[in-house]
Amino acid sequence: MTSGFHTGKSIVADLYSGVIDASIDKQGKIDILQLLHKKGVTPVTFTDWCRLDEFEVTSGQKLGKPREKVTDIKKMLEIMLPF
Repeated sequence: MTSGFHTGKSIVADLYSGVIDASIDKQGKIDILQLLHKKGVTPVTFTDWCRLDEFEVTSGQKLGKPREKVTDIKKMLEIMLPF
């Protein structure tokens, strides 16, 4: 927890010193999504992850387990991004 407090203090110090300009409206998420799109990268959203989670839990229940982890990345993406 100490490093978390240190990080917080550092951010506040940067705000007060002007290193971070909080008065400017930044479109961080929008800019990042546009950059990823330009590079042909499809991000995985929380909703996508929930689809994988549901699949793992359902698969595990069929085997009498809390979940059956999907360990193959290609399979994960097929479950999360089925289009």
